[in-house]
Amino acid sequence: MVWFAPNAERKIIAKIEEKNKARQQYETAKSEGKRTSLLEQQRPNVFQMNVANIMPGDVIKVSLKYTEMIIPEEGTYEFVYPTVVGPRYKEAASANDQYVNTPYLKNGSKSPYAFDISVNLSTGVPIQHLASETHQIKVKYPDVNSAEIKLDATEKSGGNKDFVLSYKLAGDKIESGLMLYEHNDENFFMLMVQPPKRIIKEDIPPREYIFIVDVSGSMDQATKDIAKRFYVLLYLFLTRTYENVEVVFIRHHTQAKEVDEHEFFYSQETGGTIVSSALKLMNEIVQDRYPVGQWNIYAAQASDGDNWADDSPRCRELLVNKLLPNCQYYSYIEITRRSHQTLWHEYEKLAEAFPNFAMKNIRSVEDIFPVFRELFQKETA
Repeated sequence: MVWFAPNAERKIIAKIEEKNKARQQYETAKSEGKRTSLLEQQRPNVFQMNVANIMPGDVIKVSLKYTEMIIPEEGTYEFVYPTVVGPRYKEAASANDQYVNTPYLKNGSKSPYAFDISVNLSTGVPIQHLASETHQIKVKYPDVNSAEIKLDATEKSGGNKDFVLSYKLAGDKIESGLMLYEHNDENFFMLMVQPPKRIIKEDIPPREYIFIVDVSGSMDQATKDIAKRFYVLLYLFLTRTYENVEVVFIRHHTQAKEVDEHEFFYSQETGGTIVSSALKLMNEIVQDRYPVGQWNIYAAQASDGDNWADDSPRCRELLVNKLLPNCQYYSYIEITRRSHQTLWHEYEKLAEAFPNFAMKNIRSVEDIFPVFRELFQKETA
């Protein structure tokens, strides 16, 4: 970054250049007697400003703008302004890192210059707590989402230590807010969503998991056994991991039926195949008993993928228009050693458009656990 200022009354905005090129431009201007400066980034948090040909009595004012995402740790946000590059950086510095040789004050020494800093804090959500453990500050709150922080008059010599401002946003409920920034021909926004400081168990929406299994004639006994093993694994995982979970069991051939756990795993009923009957039944159950605003809806569907040709597009439409908009996660498992069936090809069209939809193929018993782990690794994380 380099700029030239042949006239002290002029304000010159710096340009960003490749590091070696910027250094060359700076040295050229310096040798020609021009007022010039060069700002170099030595490390992610260390910048060095070089100035040349400054006349006696000239006033140099350096303005640096940057953007930094402040990530909370244990619910506390910290803005840290380093006031000196001292020996704390020297151990890892190379021989060429001349900036570490900047003169610094010994611990406890009074700063020979006046230090001042002001912070305008805008959070988008109510500020719950704000303080500085390093400096005495005065705070004004224009509203619940913003604060104006200034140094106390006693801190004029406070430039011998970093300025650290800590604040907390977490309250007793979920808070959200939108911050807008207008700049010339560009506008920016940031959405803030802050979880509560404590999560009450009763406030967590319960989970409703719907198991859908194809028991049609094309599902031979070996394929049905694989489906059963997969669902046993999922059922054990859900009931042992979550306390507030309900499981709904649906079996289907040409018609779908809600059944209890025993019938789901042991019934021998079979028939033709109309997969959409199960999806329609799932939608009815959700609408009647599990309001989306009060429940987190999940579903897992297992089939060999063999379906009436004109029914597979209908299944995709049901997922797009009825089920996926209301589901946290929907997984489809095709159990077959053959090439992918019509249902698979229809469902493939959903994978990119819906991040809450996943599909995998199981060819043998050995595939059950690897597929399960891949499908539900988000749940176990």
